[in-house]
Amino acid sequence: MPYFLKAVESWLSEYKNSTPIQVPSPSPMSIYSHWSPPPQFGELKLNVDAAVDKVHGTIGLGLIIRDHLGHVRGATAIRTLGHFTHHIAECMAICEGTKFALRHNLAMSELENDAKNVISIIHSIAPLSVNGPLISDIISNLCMLGNVICKFVPRDRNKIAHILASFALNSPISSVWLEETPQCIAHDVMLEVSSVF
Repeated sequence: MPYFLKAVESWLSEYKNSTPIQVPSPSPMSIYSHWSPPPQFGELKLNVDAAVDKVHGTIGLGLIIRDHLGHVRGATAIRTLGHFTHHIAECMAICEGTKFALRHNLAMSELENDAKNVISIIHSIAPLSVNGPLISDIISNLCMLGNVICKFVPRDRNKIAHILASFALNSPISSVWLEETPQCIAHDVMLEVSSVF
């Protein structure tokens, strides 16, 4: 077996053994239809989403990293050209989100996305699938970030990332915000935080 595949298998095995699969169970927090904070003081949560415009051949990637109080630690809206499926676009969003966290030294404990099939693929660790290179990059990034729990959440609990992804579709450039709340989501972030606390 080539060295590269052995290295990928090793990373995948390490990730699978160190990261528990999270299946949301009914709990007081899951009855709410909004974002929930990371469980521990000082932890960060990454929410990512993608929006696809098949007519114009563009995708928007939105991601937001918030702390246990709901404060925005980092966010970005990325517009990319190309004809991608929703599945690939969601993989790209997660990959960009993990790269963003690494680049800005934002070690999160949780990653949430509203594409159940993508989260399932990350947990099943199938590097030889059609989207294998993207999944391998995601898993490699997650290993570098540490013990990150990847979870599926319904769209209403991933609303802010979706707004950022939609914003990216209509923006001529990609945008990055660090330690500030983007104007396009400020009202919704405030509403979510006030409903949680």
